[in-house]
Amino acid sequence: SLLQAGGRVKASPTRRTSIIVGDMEASIKFYRDTLGLAVFYDQEIRSEEEGRLLGVPGARVRVVSLQSDAAEEGMVGLMQFISDDIKPRAKIRQLVANPDLFLIFLTDDIKGVHERMLKSGANVKCPPIEYEIPGRGVSAGLTCYDPDGVLVEFTQFGPIDA
Repeated sequence: SLLQAGGRVKASPTRRTSIIVGDMEASIKFYRDTLGLAVFYDQEIRSEEEGRLLGVPGARVRVVSLQSDAAEEGMVGLMQFISDDIKPRAKIRQLVANPDLFLIFLTDDIKGVHERMLKSGANVKCPPIEYEIPGRGVSAGLTCYDPDGVLVEFTQFGPIDA
């Protein structure tokens, strides 16, 4: 049950984090081909209820969910408005110099991830670096941007050459 004692809501683990994208094919290419996620769901949706949930009456959207292996939690969702030229993130991009969200993935091959990104032409912000995580020791990380400017980070527990 999603209710705790006292009737309080108990949230489940995050099933999916969805990003509103401008170019679905470019985003699929990045998350599927560059990062190695698998498409779990791909559907065009138009319903009064969906429009109400999004706050955009009459919206027609394409929704794609991608997953790592067969995990049904922690998926990345992509949503593109296809009914109109709706780009709700554009205003945020004008106002905020840094991305308004970022995704973090774990890896045990930070160098391999970096090589894949370079081969795919991904916009790498920071190549692999080592740093200390208090209480966890030496780690390695790298960051890049997805096609919509969302910051994506990879973390490897242990040094770069682990």
